[in-house]
Amino acid sequence: MEKTIKKNTKKKSSLAHKLLFSMLLVVIISTVASFAMNRILLGPYYYYQQSRILNNTANQVDELYTGVLNEDIVRELNTMGYGINGMILIYNQDNEVLYSSRAFQGQFFSVTEDELGAGKKNLLLDGTRIGFRAPSQNKAPVSPWKDPLITVEKELKNGDHLIIQTSETALEASVGIINQFTLYPASVALIAAIVLAFFLTKKITRPVVELTEITKRMKSLDFSSRYEGEADDEIGELGQNFNDLAETLGITIGELNQANDQLREDIEREKAIEEARKNFISNVSHELKTPISLIRGYAEGIRDQVIEPQDFEEYLSVIIEESEHMSSMVRELLTLSKLESHHIPTYFEEVDVTEIINRVIEMFSFEMHKEGIKMVYEAPSEPKMLVCDQNMLETMLTNFMSNALDHVEGEKIIEIRLEETLESLGIHVRNSGKTIVKEDQDKIWDSFYKIDKARTRAYGGTGLGLAIVKNMVEIHKGTYGVENWEDGVDFYIRLPKDNKVSEK
Repeated sequence: MEKTIKKNTKKKSSLAHKLLFSMLLVVIISTVASFAMNRILLGPYYYYQQSRILNNTANQVDELYTGVLNEDIVRELNTMGYGINGMILIYNQDNEVLYSSRAFQGQFFSVTEDELGAGKKNLLLDGTRIGFRAPSQNKAPVSPWKDPLITVEKELKNGDHLIIQTSETALEASVGIINQFTLYPASVALIAAIVLAFFLTKKITRPVVELTEITKRMKSLDFSSRYEGEADDEIGELGQNFNDLAETLGITIGELNQANDQLREDIEREKAIEEARKNFISNVSHELKTPISLIRGYAEGIRDQVIEPQDFEEYLSVIIEESEHMSSMVRELLTLSKLESHHIPTYFEEVDVTEIINRVIEMFSFEMHKEGIKMVYEAPSEPKMLVCDQNMLETMLTNFMSNALDHVEGEKIIEIRLEETLESLGIHVRNSGKTIVKEDQDKIWDSFYKIDKARTRAYGGTGLGLAIVKNMVEIHKGTYGVENWEDGVDFYIRLPKDNKVSEK
């Protein structure tokens, strides 16, 4: 069953936007929660702390006042009153005011337990009752304030009574001011947090964006990009891992491509070899078909006695000639096969090239004389020594001469000349006649390639001579080629002078 890979078409949300939104959400929630908690809890907390201060002051007064008021005690009590921003009042059991930290006007009424309970709130601290109430409408105020009060009433150790009062309105004002002031730094902190969140988001997401770009290139098989961040954290480690992965994948893909190229070349080479094998078999079959047919036809004529006795010698000559042609082809095929498989033995020695040239010219002198061919060769005054395989060099020159004889025309001139440089020795064999078109100049070095098959057959050629020359030159690490002249063709080989003599 085929699996269908669905491409995610959902719109992508940027990581930077997500991170920035998350950070801003945390900052805003934290700021709002802090402000709300301050608004809700600061008032009760402030009241509680103020009540503890008043209670502590009452305990200090109880320790300080023992029933006697002197100048030092009064000064200390005044200081305590200013310290709590309230009033300290001491009265006896007859409701006579013994001390007041502030000016006291009007008839004094004690604060009863019921009045404390009738206040808007009351609490008990360390056995001391603290009341919160509004001023009475029916009685004269206990204190000079007309605002709601926080009152502490305590019976002192000597039997006198203590009342400490402070204004609740002033306390509420302080709480309001604090809450209002908190709004400003909270707003500034919120703006600063937003700006900081923006820059932190860019700093955090920058390496992620860089890694994303690297992965996009890796997806396109481009492994050249590298992460350049230097952070010593998980993202830095991830970037280094990406670099290692890109390098490993680059090497692996390169090796795979190289292996694929090599495999492709091997396949092409195998195809070429197979094609060459088929062509070789086809060419051999074609080349052998004519001499075999001639031998068979002439042999059958002799067997069936359908020819005149005076023609026997001619028939036998044709049979012998075609047999020699096939024998020559088989020998050259074996030689070419050994050359191409590098199984032919070679022996490099220092030889006189001019001596070999003279021997080859002598070999073809009778045929050239018979055909009226002019041989041009200017022998050097001194021997030309070269390290090479003597038999191969003679074979190469023989094949060049045989090819020249097959194609010489016009003035019927064959010329051999030497061309020496510091690195090599060149041997040229030129014949007058038709030139070779550019398209055929590379093909003539292949097996059985003949430009004019009728002419080659007339001279007994096999189509293997130049292919043998090519392989022998390659064994000598030399070069070969053909050049058109105005009145003919020039075949040449160049053999290097630095070949080493074979060990005996």
